[in-house]
Amino acid sequence: NILNGAFAEVSIGGIVVAFCTEWEVRFEQENADSTAHGDFWQFNVPTKTSWTGRIRAWISTGTAATILSDTWLGNADPPLLTLRGYKGSAATGTLMFQGDCRPTGGNISLPMAPGEQELEVIGEGPPTVGA
Repeated sequence: NILNGAFAEVSIGGIVVAFCTEWEVRFEQENADSTAHGDFWQFNVPTKTSWTGRIRAWISTGTAATILSDTWLGNADPPLLTLRGYKGSAATGTLMFQGDCRPTGGNISLPMAPGEQELEVIGEGPPTVGA
């Protein structure tokens, strides 16, 4: 039942380190203004595209391991991660998004309820599924 409600996975080197209950991905497009003098409407030229993601997961009972501890071990640089987001469970759902990424931030929250952890990532190149 640990996979119940897991809608995303985060892996390092092909090893799944987190099953997540919530995920989102945001695409962004940078543009350069190419409006000519005297144009009434603004014109833009796309320059680069990027994506960022956010995942959230419960902290398993009885363990000190978290997404953050698995990602930032010791003094090493954070590794390349793979984010996979599913419609439905990670075990039987439809893969909606997959891409390599680098961590940019995260947090752990321990309210008077199950502990939560969150990881924010930035895409490393284009996604391989979902864009």
